[in-house]
Amino acid sequence: MMSSTSLIVTTAALVGFALATDKSLSTLPLAAQFIGTMLASIPAAMLMQWLGRKTTFMLSTLFGITGGILGYLAIINHQFWLFVTATLLVGIFQGFGNYMRYAAAESVTISVKSKAISFVMLGGILAAVIGPNLAKYSREWVQGAEFAGSYASVIGLYITYAICTFIFEI
Repeated sequence: MMSSTSLIVTTAALVGFALATDKSLSTLPLAAQFIGTMLASIPAAMLMQWLGRKTTFMLSTLFGITGGILGYLAIINHQFWLFVTATLLVGIFQGFGNYMRYAAAESVTISVKSKAISFVMLGGILAAVIGPNLAKYSREWVQGAEFAGSYASVIGLYITYAICTFIFEI
C-alpha cells in the first residue's frame, strides 16, 4: 500500500501538470489523494467494526484497483478530471489501508508485537524506496503516455495487497 502511495506522491503533480489545461490545477490530483484518505478514515473504522477487518480490507482494494485503472485510462486518454477522480479513489483506499498497521500489531501475541510493529516500520522504509523507483522504471512502459505504466503497476501492487490480505490472518 505504501509503495503505491509514494509512487503517486512522486508522479501525481507531474501527471497533473501534463494533463491540466490550467496549470494552476496541476497539484489537485495529489490533494485529492489526501482528501480521499481523510474522508475515508472514519467510515473505514466503522466498516471494520461492522464487517470485520479482513472483509473491509478486501473490499477496500476495489477503490485502489479502480483508482489505478482510472489513472491509467486518464493518462492514456489525456483526461485531467478522470485522473483527479483516480487519485481520490486511491486516497479512499489509503484511508482504509492506514489501519493495516494497527491490525498488524493487534493480530499477534504480545511476545511478537514489537517485531510486528518493526516489520510495519521496515515496510514503510522499503516503500519509500520502491514507490519512486517503480515510478521511474515504469514511466515509459506505455509509448506516448508517460507514467501510464506507473499506474498499471499500482494496479499490480493493489492486487498483491488483496492477495496478501486474503492469505494472512488479520
